[in-house]
Amino acid sequence: MELNQGMKGNKIYHVLILDESGSMAPKASATLEGFKAYLDEIRTKDDGNQYMSIILFSDQMRDPPLMVGARLDDPSIMYVDTLYEPGGMTALYDAIGLAVTKHKEFDDGSCLFIVNIFTDGRENASREYDRETIKKMITELRSTKRWVFNYLGVEEDAVGTATGLGIKGMNTLRYDDSAIGTRRAIVTGTQIGRAHG
Repeated sequence: MELNQGMKGNKIYHVLILDESGSMAPKASATLEGFKAYLDEIRTKDDGNQYMSIILFSDQMRDPPLMVGARLDDPSIMYVDTLYEPGGMTALYDAIGLAVTKHKEFDDGSCLFIVNIFTDGRENASREYDRETIKKMITELRSTKRWVFNYLGVEEDAVGTATGLGIKGMNTLRYDDSAIGTRRAIVTGTQIGRAHG
């Protein structure tokens, strides 16, 4: 969804759902570098109405999440450096469900939500949500034209995984499972998907 004249001045929530499972440990430094570049990129477009949320997930969900709806100039955003500690399995569906539930509370009918789901593994540990429930949630929210979901994953069939969750293939990026690939993918998350919703 391209930001048009009608959206200017409205609140924009950038929601990063970031994998913190054990397989991310070798790429932790690159992940944090990518996050900093991601934040720098969206800050260049900040008009005072943009907000950041960080949902870290493994098989243990942080509830409340690390950060929900912080202003882009909030210094606590950078605390992710000290709090990102990969370990455990991949409760991807639970992370998406938690993120959506928390952010629907901010949805007054005029906000835009850009949700970037970043993971290097397949779902294997969710207890609260299943794929069909998440697909229904995402499909309904996308229909409002104010929620954009992007999926960035390493699996060979990343597009199949994303479309199975109700996310368009053109809003999907398969990235190289390496430190360099990880950093590039997080930064790219600020750029893909806005034109497609």
